[in-house]
Amino acid sequence: MNKIILLDDRPKRMSLAFEKNAQDINLYKSIDALYIPMENDCLRIKNEINSGSGEIIKNYSLVIAHQSAFNGLGLNTIDSICKSNEIKLILFSGSIRQPVYSGKNGFSKLIVNSNDLYSNRLLAFIKKTAENQLEHLTELIYAEKWKLGVALNYRQLLINEKYGDDLREINHKNKQLLNCISILGVCTVEQLSILIDELI
Repeated sequence: MNKIILLDDRPKRMSLAFEKNAQDINLYKSIDALYIPMENDCLRIKNEINSGSGEIIKNYSLVIAHQSAFNGLGLNTIDSICKSNEIKLILFSGSIRQPVYSGKNGFSKLIVNSNDLYSNRLLAFIKKTAENQLEHLTELIYAEKWKLGVALNYRQLLINEKYGDDLREINHKNKQLLNCISILGVCTVEQLSILIDELI
């Protein structure tokens, strides 16, 4: 069984998000593979990581952490430990506009908005991860249709080659395109259309 840790230093936000999806936090706490440190435990772990010691996260297969809770050293510590131990990493924050995925050498990382994390897909995602049935981290966003969701977005970005004059929009769409390429590799519109037809 894969072990998962969910580090959120804002327990009220977490509880409200679960309630919004008609779920009780106790439903998550009842999953043996999932550890949600609350209040003092969460603060202790956060402080350890922010001081450069993240030994506790070595025991997990997936680390889910509130990005804004950590300073630069803390984020580097999480990244370094997860990379060297091939631990999947999800960072979330309310300030993230677009999900960003990267995967290399056995390490995969997903950065998402808090609303994408605390969606009604989270419970199934946690259970699949615990049971070692997860195919890809982007299942958190697209569920079982993760590959189709990425392929549709990728094809649309390639079709819309002209992004307009807004440099911020160009930069945003280029990031989306790089994100798709990191998941599916370099593809043409035709290749993506074939893949989409196969997945539908």
